[in-house]
Amino acid sequence: MLSSDKRVFYEDGAEAFAGAIAEALDAAVVDVERQQNGSFVKKIRLFVSASPESFEALTGRKAKGITYRGSVFLSPRLLEHPDEIDAYVTHELSHLFLLQHRGLYKYMTMPQWFTEGLAVFVLQTIFDVRCIFERTR
Repeated sequence: MLSSDKRVFYEDGAEAFAGAIAEALDAAVVDVERQQNGSFVKKIRLFVSASPESFEALTGRKAKGITYRGSVFLSPRLLEHPDEIDAYVTHELSHLFLLQHRGLYKYMTMPQWFTEGLAVFVLQTIFDVRCIFERTR
């Protein structure tokens, strides 16, 4: 865990990546709360993996980031495009915000087009995402 930000947890070897996540976190929280008109109702926890393999072992996915089990998990694959870290943190926090407010069952039964669409909408109000999401398709 970073001593400067108790919301960011990381594996050995992911200290620099976790530092970049911690730097993006405060602004992302403010942006998500403003765009979704509320506050996070539970603690925010982000887990930063040291390798894509450990990320996949934790989440079962090969994604760059995922909101899972009430927390955000981030893969070092984000470091392939470090200019996108702020956007991915904001995107995943948007999912976490909705999950916290709706609960797991209601969140999981929402159509994916809605949960992804909301996260992209929140992001679009802050970032120019055209280039970012073209590369992830």
